[in-house]
Amino acid sequence: LVMSEIFFPLDQSELSFTASGGSTVHRSILRSGVRVLTEHVPGAQSASVSFSVAVGSRDETNGHFGSTHFLEHLLFKGTPRHPTVWAEFNKRGLRANGSTWLDRTNYFATVPAEWAELILWMEADRLGTLLTALDQANLDNPRDVVKNEKRSSYDNQPYGTAYLELLAL
Repeated sequence: LVMSEIFFPLDQSELSFTASGGSTVHRSILRSGVRVLTEHVPGAQSASVSFSVAVGSRDETNGHFGSTHFLEHLLFKGTPRHPTVWAEFNKRGLRANGSTWLDRTNYFATVPAEWAELILWMEADRLGTLLTALDQANLDNPRDVVKNEKRSSYDNQPYGTAYLELLAL
């Protein structure tokens, strides 16, 4: 939650303020060091959850193209408690996706407001059980998807690798 540092100094673990429009913004730092920024908007019909990890393609070494993108895809897998997490999200009206860029990997979801607590719990479950959910099949599918996306976005496009080559300079 890099944006939180714009609004809140790092040396205070709990801060809140009322923003324009009457929403309440709260920032806390968990024991794990995770920074949580929440905004409560009275009367909102939906809730959005977003989390960012400060790891992106700039952190990849030569010859390991796509490893952060691969991690992004791994987190779309289910959990031992919720093996069909995306089907469960979709039947609740979820809109979700993720993206990887040079300096971050992020995930976001928007759900009807009454499911806000559930989506937070399921996101925590997804992050907390990632390593236990990994098996060869769960590794093969996202790896193949990422390799196909690289082929279609870079390898099979005119000048498709030029951007990657410039970044390597």
